[in-house]
Amino acid sequence: RMAGLSRDNACFAMEAVLKKDEDLISKVYEKEEIINFLNREITNYLVLCNGLDLPERDIKLVGGLFHVVNDIERIGDHAENLVEYAEYFIKNDLTFSDIAAKDLNEMTEKVMALLDNSIAALETRNKDLAKQAEEQEDCIDTLRDQLRERHIDRLNKHTCNPSSGVVFLDIITNLERIADHGKNIAQSVLDN
Repeated sequence: RMAGLSRDNACFAMEAVLKKDEDLISKVYEKEEIINFLNREITNYLVLCNGLDLPERDIKLVGGLFHVVNDIERIGDHAENLVEYAEYFIKNDLTFSDIAAKDLNEMTEKVMALLDNSIAALETRNKDLAKQAEEQEDCIDTLRDQLRERHIDRLNKHTCNPSSGVVFLDIITNLERIADHGKNIAQSVLDN
């Protein structure tokens, strides 16, 4: 449940950025409170489990889940960063060029697909989905680099607002970090 909330929050956050939607911004902040609550409660439960006399396999699983919970919580934190950019855009009446918006949509779709595979792999312990998520993360790293280069080219050609430009680079960095956390979730499936 926590992973699904974090994934949805990342998606809502990007939609809030692109549409400058204040209702979505509020929704992200509300869901972030739930994510933080779940993080504390799940962590407390894992601490209790860790104190039990468990078979070695289960001890390893519980240890891996500590990291997974942290990665899921970090996805939520990056979603919160993204809505802060949406707030900045609204406050300063900024927009992205059509090309920049298209690039952000493309990267968002790829990150959401990776998260979908990572979460499904976690729920079902499916190693094939986990491997697929890892491969997707490599593609997202490449895409981030391509988007950065294209964006700098737009800035040099003065086809992009410099104020929006700085935010664009921060957004793709946050999206790439969300993908990193998704990959870590998938890796936990491969490790156990």
